[in-house]
Amino acid sequence: MKEKTILKSLHLCLDIDTSIFDSIFDIQGYGHHLYTYIGKLNEKVEEADLNKFFYVNNDHEKQKLQFENRILNLVKKGNFEFVKNSLQNLGVEIMSPYTKDLLRNEKNYSIIIFEKLSQLAIESGLDEIESTRVRDQLITDNEKARDTDEIIKVRNGAILLFAKKIEKIVEENLSPFMTTILQYINNNLYQDISLASIAKEFNVSQTTLNLTFKNEIGITVKKYLTKSKMEDAKKLLFHDLSISDISQMLGFADSSHFCKKFKKETGMTPTEYKRENKNK
Repeated sequence: MKEKTILKSLHLCLDIDTSIFDSIFDIQGYGHHLYTYIGKLNEKVEEADLNKFFYVNNDHEKQKLQFENRILNLVKKGNFEFVKNSLQNLGVEIMSPYTKDLLRNEKNYSIIIFEKLSQLAIESGLDEIESTRVRDQLITDNEKARDTDEIIKVRNGAILLFAKKIEKIVEENLSPFMTTILQYINNNLYQDISLASIAKEFNVSQTTLNLTFKNEIGITVKKYLTKSKMEDAKKLLFHDLSISDISQMLGFADSSHFCKKFKKETGMTPTEYKRENKNK
C-alpha cells in the first residue's frame, strides 16, 4: 500500500518505531488519520522551535516559564501567609496584550497552572481525588470567566487554595509512608477495606501498621476508617439519598449498623443531624 509506505518513511524525522504500523493499520481508517496528524504535529513543533532562530527576543516565553516556577516555588513552601503576601508581586496578565484572542489564551494558560498546582499538591501528599476535583472545578470556573480580571481572580484563588492545602500537609509532618497509606485509604474508602487489607497491600504487619498510624495520626486505622466514612456520610445526607443508600455506599452491613456508628460518632442519628444542620 503506497500510503503505508510513505507514512512509514516518516519515522526518519519522527524517530518512531515502525513496528507499530502493522497494528495501527489494522484499525480501519484510524491509523492513517492518526499518523498524518502526528506528522503535522511534529512539523508545527519543529517550526515553533525554528522561531527561536528568527526572533531574537523570546522574552515572553521566558516570562511564562518564570511565572510558573515562581508560583510552584511559593506554594511548595507550605506557607499560606507568605504566598498571599507575594501574590501582588506575581504580575497579572501573562499573555501579551497584542496576542490574538487574549481571553482564550489567558484561560488556556490558567489551565496549565491548575494542572501543575494539582500535581504539586499530590506530590506533597494531598489526596489524588481531592486534588483532581479541585483542579476540575477551577477549570469550570475559569471557563465561565468573562474577562481577564475574572481569570486572574480564579488563577490567584487556585494558588491560594493549593497553598493552604499544602501548608496543612506540611504542618502535619507525615512520613512519606503514612502519606501513601492515607491516599490509598481515601481512594478505596468505599471498598471492602480494613486494617488487614491495608497491611497486606503495603506488606507490613497489622501491629506495625496500627502503631505507625497511632503515632502519626493519633488514632487507630479502624477509628480513622470510621471517622472518614462518617465525614462523608454527613455530606451525603444532604443529597437525594436514603439512609439505606448511604449505608450501602459506605460499605455498612445494613442501615441499623450505620445509624449506630453515626450516632456514636456525632451524638445524633442521621435524621437528627440532617434536621439540625439543614440551614447551615
